[in-house]
Amino acid sequence: MADDASEHEAGSEGRDAIKTRSAEFATKFMKAVDVSKDALQSPVVCRLTKNKEPQGECILGPHYGAGMPSAVKEVLENSLVDSSCCTHGASWSTWSIELRLPQVWPKLTPEWTKWVPRMEHFFGQEWKKYGIYDSIKMTEQEIQMDRPLLAASLCFWSSATNTINLPLGPMTPTLLDMAAIFGFRPNGVAVCATAKFPTSFHASLKPKTVTNDKKAKDEAEAKAKQLLNYSTFYATHAVDEEVTENRRRPPKQYEHAAFLLYWLCKFVFCAKSNKCTLEFTGIAEALSAGMPLALGPFVLARLYRTLRNVVVDNMNLDIGGPLWMFQVWVQTYFHQLRPPCPPFVPTMTLGRQIIPLGIHSHSAAECFGFFFSKKGMSRDEFAICYSRDHPSCLAIDISTLWEKKLDLDVILSWGSILISRDLNYGLKGTVGRYGVEVYLPNFVARQLGFIQSCPALFLMSRNHFSSWRDGFTRTSQCSAVGKYYEEQFGKFERSGLKPRCPDHRATPHFQTWWSTFIMKNLGKDLAGTQRAALQGLLNLLGPNEGNGKKKIPDGKSKSTKGSSKQGQTSKKRGSTLGYTQNAKKTKKSSDVVENSITNPTDTMVSEDIFFEANMDDGHDALAENQNTSEIEDMAETGDASIHNADSADSEGYSEEAQSESGDQERDGRIDHSLPPLENSMIEIDMDVSLPYSFLGFHFLLV
Repeated sequence: MADDASEHEAGSEGRDAIKTRSAEFATKFMKAVDVSKDALQSPVVCRLTKNKEPQGECILGPHYGAGMPSAVKEVLENSLVDSSCCTHGASWSTWSIELRLPQVWPKLTPEWTKWVPRMEHFFGQEWKKYGIYDSIKMTEQEIQMDRPLLAASLCFWSSATNTINLPLGPMTPTLLDMAAIFGFRPNGVAVCATAKFPTSFHASLKPKTVTNDKKAKDEAEAKAKQLLNYSTFYATHAVDEEVTENRRRPPKQYEHAAFLLYWLCKFVFCAKSNKCTLEFTGIAEALSAGMPLALGPFVLARLYRTLRNVVVDNMNLDIGGPLWMFQVWVQTYFHQLRPPCPPFVPTMTLGRQIIPLGIHSHSAAECFGFFFSKKGMSRDEFAICYSRDHPSCLAIDISTLWEKKLDLDVILSWGSILISRDLNYGLKGTVGRYGVEVYLPNFVARQLGFIQSCPALFLMSRNHFSSWRDGFTRTSQCSAVGKYYEEQFGKFERSGLKPRCPDHRATPHFQTWWSTFIMKNLGKDLAGTQRAALQGLLNLLGPNEGNGKKKIPDGKSKSTKGSSKQGQTSKKRGSTLGYTQNAKKTKKSSDVVENSITNPTDTMVSEDIFFEANMDDGHDALAENQNTSEIEDMAETGDASIHNADSADSEGYSEEAQSESGDQERDGRIDHSLPPLENSMIEIDMDVSLPYSFLGFHFLLV
């Protein structure tokens, strides 16, 4: 039986109830979509036009350009089957700070610290070629667990849409994030239950017996299982040599495949059995043979399933899965929740640079309040992953024309990143346990450089947009998932992908819908919502459940003693952001709204998109709004403090990253390691109605 944490429900009665409610929701939702079909714009990329001339800004579809249809809106707000801690509470029984780390949380061992450099000596260049080098190298660092951050962020996780739902809008780990943070390729040979991988390594791990003697057979099986324990597995398959040895002994047969299986089970998939499992032997052998696997979609599906299982099972930490990846993703996008760091090195994944920083000092209540009041993000916060040049699959300037020979690579990568669909979960041999996880990039368009419009849910999802998960029993069901993606990619490829201007704004239609939706789910009362969500956790950890250091910033950059680092002028692929010092504070006006939950002095500049009835006026208003915001970014934020570079360098940052940082030029990229300036934020004002009309702009469907 395969080791995973997939079909975990609170008993058959609870599972059946969720399944029934999910089916009822699906029926209502399909009817609502059917009556609203004329409002749906289905292409993946919708380019704004003026006087029939395409503009640089794009909306990520499918979407409802004229606003969320009332029928769809009513079903989503009243019938969505979503197990969330904010609404249902949790027991938190496995979260006590006095308990050890979860069994499956990846921990360094002496064996692994010797095995990585040995295998890198022989296969490092192959790892780089096939997109797993950074993913392996980041496991050389101890990954500390930030319980308060994880507890608070999981309270906002929606297992229906696989997004973290905040006042500013939904966010999620995307396939682009999985590449920029962890190095996993978004495209390549599909990893799923129908994949045909090599089998010789798998056969070598099977029990060896040539007799019909039941006792001998049982003993052989027991020995084979024992050999899968991490320490025994290393002793069996690795050449044990010191890191300092100059001459490396040649790899043993299957040593590379065994190394990769160890890495996959312990660090990538975090197998619940806490040992190597035969389920992933095919992936390990395929990688060792040089197959360019699309690990991004498969690993992301595993991460989504992990988050879903934790949420629906009373925040249970003992269900297995790469929960640590979610922690690193949160630290990537929300700089206030991680320690300060030097400028990010452009030739290394973000995860390799964030993990060595360790964890911040904060309580679960503080982190919860941060998320609850998070109404806006700056353009460079949204761009932290799509502005990266590393790994190579992301090294494409999305705002300028690329060479013809790169077209296919561009379309393959971005097609996988941008197309909403189900991602295959599970491999052959896990009958009843494999299935899908829904991937909705159109819900988080701003993370990908698109304008956020009212997103349309992926109608074909097998999980009915709910906390329920459909367990496949036939590989043909997985084939259908792959076939749908191929059809959608064919349309995407034929339409072509044009360069675009990165954008980070949301339409007023989206803001109006989302403010109602999120208010219904979170409410207005921070204290009441927090008490309901974290009650069990606070009872376990007490009032001082933080990590034992100073408190985190409350969403604003705070000055440090000594010299502060000059803000750097940054260029994001055609979009320039300026930082200047010693400017005056922003004065409150009609477009500045007070954020009173986190800090009464926090202000965020509203940056809404207004589509006026007159096309020219509408475009001018959009351009003026954008230009005004950029001027405000440059002129009004000088007194926002930047973390002290000297103190940041001492925060446990890796020597490798520091040396590379000194040698690399920034090349005009956004410096995301420095805290973004608060007044460059956009805001979703949950209490203000915004005028809007889409008559002034048309969409060119590409």
